[in-house]
Amino acid sequence: MQSDTFKVAANKLLSSVKIYSNIDGTVDIDGELRVEFPLEYFPKIRILNGNFDCSFNKYITSLIGSPLLVGGHFRCNNCILLTTLIGSPSIVDVDFWCYNCPMLISLKGSPFIVGGNFKCYNCASLTSLLEKPLRIGGMFHSKEP
Repeated sequence: MQSDTFKVAANKLLSSVKIYSNIDGTVDIDGELRVEFPLEYFPKIRILNGNFDCSFNKYITSLIGSPLLVGGHFRCNNCILLTTLIGSPSIVDVDFWCYNCPMLISLKGSPFIVGGNFKCYNCASLTSLLEKPLRIGGMFHSKEP
């Protein structure tokens, strides 16, 4: 069964990082996460002190289940089924990449604050740049580089 395979993959990935449990049932993580399966197989991550990479993930359609705060890069580029950024972290300390996502239709749900660059170019279904982050510390890339 595929869901069992995803559960095993999530547990294996989580065993490679330091996890701190919070009283509200969320977890904080020190380490890098590279996710190649649906995000619902993770516990609710409040803070990730490291990079979050779900790029080239062929299962996700939204970012629901992502950490609330990422202390590194957040990469969800090249996700062919991603249609929405809803579920994105509120704050990403470094770069946020959502480029080459052909089904992405809006920037609704994007982080409030991105400390580095925000890249959303080459998204064929993206018709509006409204709802981009309120604060971007680096460059905003919405066209081909």
